[in-house]
Order: sequence, then structure tokens, then C-alpha cells
Amino acid sequence: MYNEAARIAATVHTLADAADTLGDLEVLFVDDGSDDATAALAEDALIVRPDLRGRVVRLAQNRGKGGAIAAGVTHAGGRAVAFADADLSTPPSAIAACFEAIESGAADVVVTSRHAPESTITGAAPATRKLSTTVFRRLLGWRLGLDRYTDTQCGLKGFTREAARSLFTDLTVQRFAFDVEVLLRAEVAGLRVIEMPIEWHHVDDSTVRPIRDGARMAVDVLRLRGRVRRWQAQADSGLPVLALLERRHWWYVSHRETASDAIANGLPPSRRHLAIDTAAGTGTVVDRFAELGFDHRLGLGTSAGTLRFAGGPAAHPALLSVASGRAIPLADSMADAVTAIDTIAVADDDVAVVVELARVTRPGGIVVITGPGMRSMWSDYDAALGHRRRYDRSDLEALLGSAGLEVVRVSHFHAWLTPLTLLLQRTPLRRVLLQKPEQATFVDARLNRVLRAFVAAETLLLRWIDLPFGQAVIAVGRRPDV
Repeated sequence: MYNEAARIAATVHTLADAADTLGDLEVLFVDDGSDDATAALAEDALIVRPDLRGRVVRLAQNRGKGGAIAAGVTHAGGRAVAFADADLSTPPSAIAACFEAIESGAADVVVTSRHAPESTITGAAPATRKLSTTVFRRLLGWRLGLDRYTDTQCGLKGFTREAARSLFTDLTVQRFAFDVEVLLRAEVAGLRVIEMPIEWHHVDDSTVRPIRDGARMAVDVLRLRGRVRRWQAQADSGLPVLALLERRHWWYVSHRETASDAIANGLPPSRRHLAIDTAAGTGTVVDRFAELGFDHRLGLGTSAGTLRFAGGPAAHPALLSVASGRAIPLADSMADAVTAIDTIAVADDDVAVVVELARVTRPGGIVVITGPGMRSMWSDYDAALGHRRRYDRSDLEALLGSAGLEVVRVSHFHAWLTPLTLLLQRTPLRRVLLQKPEQATFVDARLNRVLRAFVAAETLLLRWIDLPFGQAVIAVGRRPDV
């Protein structure tokens, strides 16, 4: 909101009237340093409409539309995040459709377009605005290669929570061309972006000034090209390091080898036709499938950049797809083994994820899950990693059962790490040894070799017994034979 005193109360009432159709929604009204009574009027309207769960976020000074939305993203707590203009040029039904597209798992980012053939537009924009829009679109295609988007500037876009936070963190364009930067970042990150038609009503008293703001946007676009090169270079330089880390770091090795042993022991060679890893990263688990003798391998990842490192040697090619475990792009009963390595703890709905894993598993096939173990060991480290929960053995047994899977085994691992973790969590030693909780697993090469020896010994032990405690947990479920 910026100087929206004349209409912000009406916006609150419109959203409140539609609250029942919008689901479990929180509305953040971000006041971008208005010099009128916008923020106070919005707060007053929310008081008289308690049926709308909303609050006002006040910025001390005007940052620009991009800066205001970035501030809103930091306050947003939902599993999906969308922004819309304060004049509600797009109706609440369009906002609901945007959320539905995100929550279905179809995309990480939804871009609405007024120029899509199925869009419904009422009211006419001034000729100067139409001209500036045409020039801007051609500039985007010529300078940045974004001509596949028919409307980068439409005032409604939706994101998964993870995508929103990554794309709006350290946003460099604070004003009207911020949408372009967000889409460029999404392209570099390999996020799934879809364009969606919209119902749109043009509002005459928009705060956009076509000539002056259009010129500023053009300057921002010209500057963005150099930044894109830097972002791509940073991504490319970091990915080889990530690929090396996933192959050698003791934490990744332990989860990969524990899951691999579970597959080797739980699935005979005659049943190893197709294996799916639902969080492929740089492909270490997918490559392991080849060593286990699977005829076909599929790796799903959220970043096209990381998937460049997956797939293994040409003799054992893998299928790779930018998708997620929430919506696996396969028909029912296709895979003999499906893995979710250290991912379900970050899911908003872990039951839905495991149900989806079970759906694509053939009768007699297995689902292998790893995650953080022992609910009693929750710490700041979990929050830093984005965990929503830790698991005891009974939790994962119930989780497998809720998806209709038979429990083959559930065991903790990293038992050897538990005493050290307790020492770091419950004593002042943490403050001496660690600056940040997420630094805990990162060690030098010599210590990494020592810890990998512990991992190897425990992996052998797990072939014979299930462990009652440990900082990680593995669950193996089998889909019943029909």
C-alpha cells in the first residue's frame, strides 16, 4: 500500500467478504511509508472485520513496490505466498486460483498474464501506459530473453514459501521492475514457473506513472543483465562444490548408504526395474541406483542447475525431471523403489508426501525414508535447516501406515553422534565451539574421514539390528501385494 487512503477500507471489506472462499488465509497489508492515513485506515477496517485474518506491516520509509513486497515475504508464514495490488484490480477468486496452482505442486512460481488468450479484461488502460508496456516487453525480449512471458508486470504472482524467500532475499531492484529480477532469479535457480490467465479490471487512479516510471524500469532492466551473469556464475561455481560435498561429506554418505543397504536387503534383484529418488540434488542417490542394478532410474529435483550433475555415466543413463515428491510425474504403480532422503521433515504435510510416494510404488515395492530422529533433540539447528519436525520410531511407523504401507523396518542411526549432540545442546560448550548451529556438520577433511569410518561401522551394524536412538532415522515400507 502506498497512499491508498481513498480505497484501502473497501479492499479490506472485499477480501473479508470473500474470506470463506480463500481458505486458511492471512492477509498482510504492507504500508510502504505512506504519507496519508492508509495504515491507520487499514487497521481500523480490520478491527470491524474480524472475519478476515489480517494485519498491517508498517515500513518507516518508502522503499518502492518491490521493497514493500520483499518486506511482506519476510513476515509471511504460509506454505504459499502471493502478492496482489492494493486496488484489487484482480478479484479474490483470481488470488484463490493462484494459490491452488501453487498448492497443487504444479509450479514453484505462478505468473498471471493479462495478455493470455483466456484472460478477461475490463476497463481500458491509457494510451501512454499501453505504449510503455509494449516498449518494455520488447526491451525484456531483446535485453534479457524473457520474451516467453507475455506479462511480467501483472500485479498478482504466487510462490511456494521456499521460492518466495529465496527470490525476494537481497532483492536489488526495489521499484516497479522488481518482477523482472524475480523472474530472472527463478530462471537461474531452475524453478518451475507457469503463466496463468487472469480476470483483471483496470483502475484509472493507479499510482503508476507510465512515462517516468517506465523510464526508471528501463534503466533497471539494462542493469539487470550484468547481474544475471553474476548470478549464473555464482550458481555455476557453487554447484560443483555441492556435487563434491554430496559425494564425500559424512552426513550425505551416511543417509545414502543406509538407504542403499535397505534397498539391497529389502528388494530382490529380480524386482529392480525402476527406482526413483524424489530429492535428487546432484544425483548421488540416483547414481547409487545403478550400482544396485536397477534397469531404469529417475531423479526428481527442484533445480535444473543441480540436476546437471546427476545422471551418472553414459552406460547407466538416468531420467531427470524438475519436479518434487509432492507431485511425482508418473502414473500409479510404476516404481520398485522410491526414496525420500532427508526431505520429509521440511514438508508442510509429510503424510501427503508419503501417500504420493506410495502411489507410484508397485505392489511388493518399497519406500525408503530418512530424516532427523528423536523429537526430544529438537534445537535451533533444526530451525536453521527448515525442519518442521523430528521423528521417533513410532512416528514413522504411523506415517507409513497412514499411506497404506506395511512396515518393513524403522531404525535410528547416528547413535554414536547422540552423546556429542547432547553435550553441545545442553552445556555451554556450544557457545565455545559453534558460531551458528548450521555449522555443526561441516568439518575439515581429516575429521570427515574419521566420521565416515564411524558411518561405515554403523552401516554394517544396521544390517543386523535396529537401533533404539540416534540423530537420524530410517523407515522402510512395502506396498502390499494385490
